[in-house]
Amino acid sequence: ATVPSPGELGFSWAVSRRSSSRHLPCGDAVLVREIEGVTLFAVADGAGRGGEAAIASRVCLEGLESAETTDLSALFALAHRSAKKGRGVALGLACFAPERRELTWGAIGDIDGLIFNRRSFARRERSDLLQRGGVVGYHETRPLTQTTEVGGEDRVVMTSDGLRRAYRNDTHRFPTPEAAADGLLARYGRPDDDAIVLVVDFLEGP
Repeated sequence: ATVPSPGELGFSWAVSRRSSSRHLPCGDAVLVREIEGVTLFAVADGAGRGGEAAIASRVCLEGLESAETTDLSALFALAHRSAKKGRGVALGLACFAPERRELTWGAIGDIDGLIFNRRSFARRERSDLLQRGGVVGYHETRPLTQTTEVGGEDRVVMTSDGLRRAYRNDTHRFPTPEAAADGLLARYGRPDDDAIVLVVDFLEGP
């Protein structure tokens, strides 16, 4: 978790993932890092399953580990160049700017996401993660991005397609990001696919 300064917005996050088989590595992965005061959240789903899918996710996210920009289109382009070394991935990116209290996000491929007030479960339909078809690392695709204001009672959830979309009706039932990530994966993870859940709770400063 980040401890927000007075008047600023911080966050706490958790991730849970599992492989389709205990004998194979998980092909889904997450990266969380700071770039010039902005936090980048990345969720990658490597094409296929097992070792090659895990390699695809890893090489894609490795390209973002050294990124110096927070422009989402530029980050997707960088991820595309890195992902060419593997099979390709579905990729969701979100950049949180605490001073502006804004989240900018988008996805290429089947990465799902939503934002809502975790106290009242008031869904913000305008803030659902915008997906564009494609495979990062195969054909370069310009993402559809959206910027939305976030507050201290908001929760963001991002998942791979290893979760059944019914998870969307249950995201408010968990008190913490850790409980939400673990609980959603346990209830809605598809048994025959790799799956990952990233949960971010925003927090008001003292």
